[in-house]
Amino acid sequence: MMNEWCIIRADTLDSNLLVALLNNEIGAIAIPNFAPRSVCQTAVQKIYKHGIDYYQGKYPKVGKIGITQSEHKYNPTQKEEYFEKAPEAMSVQRAIFGDNQNLLDRVIDTVQGAWAGNAGIAFEESLQKAYFAGLVRVINKAMLHYDWAPLYDLGWQTDKIVAQLTLNIYLQVGSKGGATRVYRRFGQKADLKHVAPGGYFDGKVVEGADYIEISPEPGELVFFNSQNYHEVEQTEGEDERITFSSFIGLREDTQTLMFWS
Repeated sequence: MMNEWCIIRADTLDSNLLVALLNNEIGAIAIPNFAPRSVCQTAVQKIYKHGIDYYQGKYPKVGKIGITQSEHKYNPTQKEEYFEKAPEAMSVQRAIFGDNQNLLDRVIDTVQGAWAGNAGIAFEESLQKAYFAGLVRVINKAMLHYDWAPLYDLGWQTDKIVAQLTLNIYLQVGSKGGATRVYRRFGQKADLKHVAPGGYFDGKVVEGADYIEISPEPGELVFFNSQNYHEVEQTEGEDERITFSSFIGLREDTQTLMFWS
């Protein structure tokens, strides 16, 4: 076990770091310069050319390109719609990032190289269809929340995981701010009584908890355990904070790491 809950900066991912993060023994893993600046800049140009959608009812507003499982989890019809949309969403993503240097493929290869089991895009066995993974997100500020599929994703393949990570590749950052603060405190069902307006949480749930701050750098790949509460401070400057993001979940029975958005 690591002695300190902190950000570990490394040139590449290895099995010890990955296991430590899945066990919440470290705060985050950061791999600088994972994506070349030229790849990030080209992707940002294509993102703006394509156009950005925004979540309905989210404040502060959050932009995206791609689909999310969380927006399609309320009934079986929405679930079917998610998987119908997934191939087109993946096609758009590959048009933005390029088939030859696709960031999702590179991240999966990196994780697979550090993991004894399999790593790949999640697959919904009941429908025999693949998930979408690799969301473009424009987040200039995010309120306190946590992400844990077994609590929210009942009836999906993702509810079978025993640990969950978030990955972000920073494509563009503001001149100041935009840091992700991750608290060393897992969210839990009992915390729902502290939900604030908009579906986020009151700061009381993390009072006294240790935390780290991940300051974004263009091209950097960052993993953290999304079961911990986290938030994004306000980004300042003309440039928006744009990331390439995905969840990663561990299926203990098959020792598979599944990617999805």
